[in-house]
Amino acid sequence: MWRAFRANIIKRTLAVVLVGLAINFACATSTPAQTSKDVQRNQKVGREINKIGIGEKVWVKTLGGTKLKGHINEIGDDYVVVADNKTGNVTRLRFAQVKQVKTVAEKPFSDPAVWLGITLLPVIIVLAVLAKDK
Repeated sequence: MWRAFRANIIKRTLAVVLVGLAINFACATSTPAQTSKDVQRNQKVGREINKIGIGEKVWVKTLGGTKLKGHINEIGDDYVVVADNKTGNVTRLRFAQVKQVKTVAEKPFSDPAVWLGITLLPVIIVLAVLAKDK
């Protein structure tokens, strides 16, 4: 009698496990694989970011609409780390999240050397003309 009872419990347990597995397989959702367009877009974004390089100031727009402005701290195989210049906040973005990335051009007239060149250029031209007349 005891053997029959143990066999009955094993059969019931096995049946419950099999029903659970069947429900799991029936209800499981598969994650969609990346399409070739997504892969190509991610590769393009990766090439653009690698071309810009670490330490450069960038403006990044994400697919969610968030805009980040800062400099590139780190570049991985499928991600980039952007640090905000003002706040110091660091954001890690996967290439799949990035919609657009651009370098931020520094203001050329904020550099004192540019102003020195602009002011000295006319002086040099005038001196060259005066020296030619002698």
